[in-house]
Amino acid sequence: MPLNTFTLGPTIGDLPEFCGPDDLSDIMIALRKSQLEQHEGDAGWLSPISDAGIRRLIQVAYHTSFAAEEGRYPRFRLINTDHGTDSIWFAADFNTPINDVESLRRLAPAASETDGALLITEHDGSLLCTGSVIVSEMGFGTMIGRPEIVGVGRSPSFIVRVDGPGRLRATETFYTLLLDRGRIRQVVDYGFVRQVRGLWDELAAQMVESTALIHGAESRTYFGGSHTLAQFIHKAWSRVLAAAIDNHHGGAFVVIPGIGKPEDFDIRCKYPAQMRFGDDIRQFWESCVSHAAARDEQERERAIHAWNWRRAAVFTKADILAGLSSVDGCVVLDRNLQVLGFGGEIRVDNQRVQTAPRALRNLKTGQLTPEDELERMGTRHRSAYRLAKVHAEIIVFVISQDIDLRIFCSDESNVFGFDRLHAWVHQSESE
Repeated sequence: MPLNTFTLGPTIGDLPEFCGPDDLSDIMIALRKSQLEQHEGDAGWLSPISDAGIRRLIQVAYHTSFAAEEGRYPRFRLINTDHGTDSIWFAADFNTPINDVESLRRLAPAASETDGALLITEHDGSLLCTGSVIVSEMGFGTMIGRPEIVGVGRSPSFIVRVDGPGRLRATETFYTLLLDRGRIRQVVDYGFVRQVRGLWDELAAQMVESTALIHGAESRTYFGGSHTLAQFIHKAWSRVLAAAIDNHHGGAFVVIPGIGKPEDFDIRCKYPAQMRFGDDIRQFWESCVSHAAARDEQERERAIHAWNWRRAAVFTKADILAGLSSVDGCVVLDRNLQVLGFGGEIRVDNQRVQTAPRALRNLKTGQLTPEDELERMGTRHRSAYRLAKVHAEIIVFVISQDIDLRIFCSDESNVFGFDRLHAWVHQSESE
């Protein structure tokens, strides 16, 4: 494997060329067994569902995902947990057996909303839908006037999320697997890439300082300061990448150093543009500060209006920015996340690539990776590598048409490539 990868928890072994719901069930059950051994048999953190129940739940969810109605495929979530009906996120109480695809298909619309899910329990070897709940995948939600995601209760234990025909996510605790187009992979957030985290930290610090000039020095400490803002920037950019992935068109986003121009980095943009996405994020942060500093009800009312408007602007523009990547060519941004153009063509001279001082390196071992191993990848990936090889401090997010996300970045001496990444944004955190 020519690129660097990250894993969380136990690693996945060899998989068949074409995977299905049985393979997804096998891996989730094996992970449970591994975690039980690690915790010396303590099953207190596991969902109250048997291995056989997991198999049945994943099977019926998978086959229901193909049950289109009036040309629309269902999207829904199923949750199994030990929380009772007195939970603050419990919405409705009912008791319906889940015997087959038809029984689940009829209930699926009740869990099609952003925060909706069906509560599944197991009784005498059978699955029952015992109610509906209002909860995100992490059991978290937003609070008006604040930038971060705040806890509103314990996380649900086991979740099966259907995102389209044959596309399932299975989650237990921190471990999430994605089944899509016959492939299974672990969902690993792109934020594990150190260079990306550094970019968000740098941008957040700048925004906090510029806000302090307007709202006073004490605003630097609001909500945990730049650390919390960096998390929100990550979430906003996750929305960009997740929406671009869902477009199934492929694309690339190039973040250039400083505030230079695309042509300074051998990129010719067919469509020069200005879109101040970074400013939208900063203005949202300012609306949070204004809400926290409000002195009376009138100021607070104005701040709430601004907070709602600015937050909606961030995620609406994130979707628009994602759409720009569907135009042939790359989208170019500076390190302040201001769009400089799209439809970009990377025109790096072959001789400069051959003489550039940077080389592809394995981050874990420090060993160089032969460049010919990149030949199996598409044009976008090779162009991203060539750009990072010639120019230092470049970050390129590359999305393939088969929804893979890869990142190429460079420093003064090396090029690093990262594979098998995902941008996972929860809709309830961004609407």
